Amino acid sequence: MSFLEKNSHLVVCLLMAAVLIAGMLLSCKNRHPDDVLPKAKMEAILFDYHLALSLAEADADSSEIKGLAYTDFVLKKHGITQADFDHSMEYYCRHTDELYEVYDKLSTRFDALTGQMSDRSMAGDISGDTLSLWSSPFCLLNANGQNRMQQTLEGDTTLRRGDHLIFDFSAAWYYHEGQKRLNTLLAIVYEGDSVVLQKRDFETSGRHTLTLTVGPKTVKRVALLVYQNAPWDVRPRMVALLSPRLLRVRRQTSPQPATTTPDTTRRDTTLSREHAIRDSLVRMDTARGGHFDGQQ
Repeated sequence: MSFLEKNSHLVVCLLMAAVLIAGMLLSCKNRHPDDVLPKAKMEAILFDYHLALSLAEADADSSEIKGLAYTDFVLKKHGITQADFDHSMEYYCRHTDELYEVYDKLSTRFDALTGQMSDRSMAGDISGDTLSLWSSPFCLLNANGQNRMQQTLEGDTTLRRGDHLIFDFSAAWYYHEGQKRLNTLLAIVYEGDSVVLQKRDFETSGRHTLTLTVGPKTVKRVALLVYQNAPWDVRPRMVALLSPRLLRVRRQTSPQPATTTPDTTRRDTTLSREHAIRDSLVRMDTARGGHFDGQQ
């Protein structure tokens, strides 16, 4: 009799114990603290929260007090207090995998809200043949963790003189206190390592844009940088970059009017007729012994 046959009851007990332990581990992993708002609830609140901040900043009389009034309205709408919201945000900032799931869905909702704004409206007055060189659904920056987004693209034949490079994104902030500031940079590195760049600082929600025009030299690479300029703090200071992307816009040249050449056919025909008449007159005059010399 084999060992398994002799100890079948022991094997069964071990298998049952393994299943129970796996179930307990899975339950612990998926268990959400009772005092933390679930992800679906956080998604709905954050969507309204960021939208309220954008509306407050767009108001001509925008102030910190007005911004608080907008966000207080959102919290009351969802039946929670500022303390409930802050506690949940602190939890999600510590569990970034869950926070990423929330913002992944938020990014989709914001794109649907804006109706995927046209390339022309994003690019301002620049229009033409548009090509997306790089894009991402979102990027989360946290003063207590990953506080920068950077991207480098190698130059290729898709870039040529006169092309416009446009880097844009939407900023959605979550701050308790402290100055909001993003340091952004768009740079073109040419062969020979000469560099042209644009730097801008942003402190508000909404869509932000940087633009550069490609020069005559060969492009070696293009670099993007967004840096959250905020010191570490016990309480989270976070900004979400929604739908960041780099576009290449090539102006469409207007067709040149066709070059017209003078129509000399009619003039040549007229001259030929005049020459024929003149020759006939000369022959007739010669036959009469006249003195017509053929001059006009």
